[in-house]
Amino acid sequence: TARTMMNTAVVVNVPAGTSSYSLDPSLGSMHIVTMNGTVTFNLPSNPRQLGDSVTLHAISAGAIRAIAFSSNVVLPKDSTGAVLPFQQYPADGMATLLFQCLKPGLWQCYYGGVH
Repeated sequence: TARTMMNTAVVVNVPAGTSSYSLDPSLGSMHIVTMNGTVTFNLPSNPRQLGDSVTLHAISAGAIRAIAFSSNVVLPKDSTGAVLPFQQYPADGMATLLFQCLKPGLWQCYYGGVH
């Protein structure tokens, strides 16, 4: 594991027609992904260790793009246990999400905001 506070960034343009992207924290703790179509973000089923984390900055190129996640992602819930709605973002906007592995094989998703 890294011993510095510096993030390693992965900058990617996902072309239209490519339906998935792997958010692999071993490649970088921050992924800046420009989407040109609907994308499913997949997180590893075997993280490096509990406490592993990765930040996604999803940029919507030219239009609002649908975003989905692999089945091992746990979305935020309210006090009743209902899943909170996904943050709305504009065309050419950026949604920031943080994923942390706090239980074996599961990634907790935290909505970070729209920029």
